[in-house]
Amino acid sequence: MSTKSKIITAVVILFAIIVFWPRGESVEKYRDQLIAGVNQELAASDNPVRKKIEDAHVTATAKSARVTACSVRTVDGSDNAGKNGSNVAEIDLVITVIWDGWIQKDGFTEFEIDYDNQSKVTKGAKYLRSSAMVNFDTVDWFQVGYTIGGYIAAASL
Repeated sequence: MSTKSKIITAVVILFAIIVFWPRGESVEKYRDQLIAGVNQELAASDNPVRKKIEDAHVTATAKSARVTACSVRTVDGSDNAGKNGSNVAEIDLVITVIWDGWIQKDGFTEFEIDYDNQSKVTKGAKYLRSSAMVNFDTVDWFQVGYTIGGYIAAASL
């Protein structure tokens, strides 16, 4: 085999390794798995997040809660989430809780969670909107965010 053939063969092998080497899952796949994991935690009727929303609407009973929006930002801006989300920098979730109250049926409350996936901490939790009045004195939004952060961390494993 000539030197030229060896160089061409080496380049082809290197190209194949670069193109076909597994690089972790895509951001879309990671996002879908994350949403499924968090939704599974929120599905329990005795979930602490649902209970905190019930406290905010004193006369309401939470019927369901789920992730209604999710954005994922990677460290390097690529579409590669890495193994178990190792390349994911930040996760932003919007969670909607559906509840029934004395007067209003199928009411909702939405809040947003900002999570730093590299340091595994919740950066913030913010009330977005509701179809009824909210008693802000009865809800510790940081605690709600901290709880959801635990769900995110568990879903990323």
